[in-house]
This record gives sequence, C-alpha cells and structure tokens, in this order.
Amino acid sequence: MRPAFLLVSLALLPARAEVPLRWGFGLGAVSAQGDLLNAVGHRLAPEGMLWAAWQVNASFALRPTLEYQRFPVAHSGYVYKSTRYNDFGEENARWSAWTVGMDACYHPGSGRLGFVGGVAMKAWKVRSYGSFTSIDKTNGTQSYSVDDTTTKNESALSAGLSWDWTRHLTTEARVTFGSYRKQAYNTLQIRVLWAF
Repeated sequence: MRPAFLLVSLALLPARAEVPLRWGFGLGAVSAQGDLLNAVGHRLAPEGMLWAAWQVNASFALRPTLEYQRFPVAHSGYVYKSTRYNDFGEENARWSAWTVGMDACYHPGSGRLGFVGGVAMKAWKVRSYGSFTSIDKTNGTQSYSVDDTTTKNESALSAGLSWDWTRHLTTEARVTFGSYRKQAYNTLQIRVLWAF
C-alpha cells in the first residue's frame, strides 16, 4: 500500500540535527457522532495509527499519519406484512476506514499541553451482507441473499489537544469533521501515542 510505504520511507530517512525526525504508533478509541452513529449502529470502535513527525522548531511539528478504524457489525432486521405477501430478513453492515492525513502540532513554550490540527482523506468501506425471504400466496416462498461492498473517498478536517507525559508518551483528544455521501460523519477520538 502506498501510504504505508511512504511512512516507512520517511522513518528511514536520515534526520538532520536541526530538523529531527521521529516516528511511532498510536492506539485509541473512536466515538461515532450524528449521521455516522445512525449508520454504524455502535458508539465506539478501535483505531490504530502510524505516524512520522518533523520537528520544524522547538514549538512546531508536521506529522503525516496513516490510520485505520473498524466498527463492530451493525445488525438490522426487516419485516413487511400485507394481505398478499410477507417479507422478512436481516442485513448486516461492517464499516471501516483507512485515513491518510497531515497534522500540524504546536506546543507553546516548554509546556506539556499542545494543539493539533489536521487535514486528511478517509477511504470508507462498507460491506453489507444478509438474507431475505418473501412468502407470496401466489408464487410461494422465495429466498435470496445480499453480499455487497461499497467504497467512498472523502476529505476530513480535525482539531484537538495533546498532553505530553514523557518524551515518548502522549495522550491526544480530537474531533474529526468528515462526510459520507453528503452526510456528516463526525467522530470524537482519544488515543495514546508512543514515539521512538
């Protein structure tokens, strides 16, 4: 995958003394908001992250990132009854997203509190699968299955705060403003970052 290859290449580049390069990974939780919560059916999902950061000066750094989020399977049932026929079934949906982004990290002075803002491209993937049955008084019983995968690339913006516990350990909280087919797919994220 090109994003992963880019991050690995960046991590292997020699870092200048005046522009040090750091890299690491992060683990966290994502909270779905608004239209996204209605679609995925679950409030929380795990996420993983790889990152590399250029320390431009004592207070400012640029950080390319690669993230992956995967929500639990959302279940939905369907029942329709009339005088002529009955339809019923169940459909499951698995939502996930790869995200390639660039963050700007600012730490005023020598304090531990920092500010983070970023732009990204989210590659959404939805796999829908299930089975349905139709009972018709004239045609009898018919059953069929559904197994479909759709993808959509959408841009996103994020902003948040970070707290440096040590040089190698940081906690970060942010809100990401995204979209999917013109609906607001926003998330709240809390993650722990490790630096090498």
